[in-house]
Amino acid sequence: MSQLSLKCGSVQNFGMERNIIFVLLLALGWTQCVQSQLPENLSCSTAVDRQPFNLTDMSGYWYEIVRAPNLEVMKCLNVSVPSTVDKELQLELQYIQTVDKKKPLVVKETLSFPWNEDTSKGIFKLQYDTPLMNLTLTYKIQFSYPKQFVILCGYAASATLPIIKVLSRQREIPANQMLLINRLLEANGYADDIIWTEQSADRCNAAARTEMAIVTILVLAIVRTLWN
Repeated sequence: MSQLSLKCGSVQNFGMERNIIFVLLLALGWTQCVQSQLPENLSCSTAVDRQPFNLTDMSGYWYEIVRAPNLEVMKCLNVSVPSTVDKELQLELQYIQTVDKKKPLVVKETLSFPWNEDTSKGIFKLQYDTPLMNLTLTYKIQFSYPKQFVILCGYAASATLPIIKVLSRQREIPANQMLLINRLLEANGYADDIIWTEQSADRCNAAARTEMAIVTILVLAIVRTLWN
């Protein structure tokens, strides 16, 4: 690979073609490397033995690119992860709430999780109590490649619908990454449940603001799915 880099830098003729070949080889190598590490089974409700994740590697800005259930209740979700933690892990979220199609609202909020054994291993529990139901949503990091994307798989004890989020470092991912994610989700029977979310920079800018917890939106999505 280093020899190919040297040739790309030193040969004038066919330089563009060599650069394209080099990029394609890198993409192929990345795909094979990540594919060999992907889990075969995305069983959201199954407990697995896992090791603590590296918070420093996961820190920074993430964009939601895939979501299940396939309901357009929000768009443009991005998450900011800190590099250090004291007693609580605080995730900064921003998204556009689209439950009311006529009045989309920009939401900024902070989700806090106690830094305990579960959280340090990538298991996040959200508790929501209403007069109609007591709901606990549990997310777990199913796969992470901190430089590119992370897959979170979730479940609720009172619902059987899949809850999935794929977060990426980029608003738009390369075609080889998109194909890899699609294949994984299709192989696990989620092809009809997911939606590739809106992350266009132009469409993700809005002026209005409100405070509406993300957990409320998730509950609305679950209730709507169960009702249907």
